[in-house]
Amino acid sequence: MGTPRNLAARLLRAVLRLAPEESRDWAQAMLRELDFIDGDWAALFWALGSAAAILRHAASVWRALLNRKSNKEAG
Repeated sequence: MGTPRNLAARLLRAVLRLAPEESRDWAQAMLRELDFIDGDWAALFWALGSAAAILRHAASVWRALLNRKSNKEAG
């Protein structure tokens, strides 16, 4: 496994650890799919896009949780 592919796998594992529960299945699936990407550089670019998508989804989950919490405190 080349360096770009190792970096891709490490990136997706880090995102998996950071992701909220609602995003973890998706992150695990993307990590498993990494094995089927041909080429180390293609795998890295695919992982970067995957990580961005997972983090955008996670951000929406975190935002919803914060909104609920602030609404409870205000009400």
